[in-house]
Amino acid sequence: MTWCLLAVASSVVAADLQGPPDLFDKMARTDLKELADEKTPAFVSECLTQWGKATLVLPLGYKNGFLIAWDKEHKAANYLGWELEKGEFINWNLGNGGPGVLNSLINLVEELKTYPFQFLPPDQLPRLRLSKPQRVCVVE
Repeated sequence: MTWCLLAVASSVVAADLQGPPDLFDKMARTDLKELADEKTPAFVSECLTQWGKATLVLPLGYKNGFLIAWDKEHKAANYLGWELEKGEFINWNLGNGGPGVLNSLINLVEELKTYPFQFLPPDQLPRLRLSKPQRVCVVE
């Protein structure tokens, strides 16, 4: 499976992103639907942000994962993916932005990793866009 992996920093808003409108949202929907179609559950950690919310997705049985940043209209604005090797996230794959955005997103991933994860069955993954996290992100 090849994924388009997702996230955003607070300094980047959907209107500032380059590329076709809704590109990252289509990629997020595709990734989550593929997991559901393949019957792959995932561990998920989320928090609210000033621009919407962030969702960290760790699919069961895969050595990669992704962070989806949803804007307040429940659309994905950007993405960040990685591979997991020897317990460390490596090979960061940023959807849009430079080194500052990448560092902000990595910090957000590190924060989300410290929060409790929820196990979601495959059929619930496509509905993540509508979830309402209780926790507020500290890092943005």
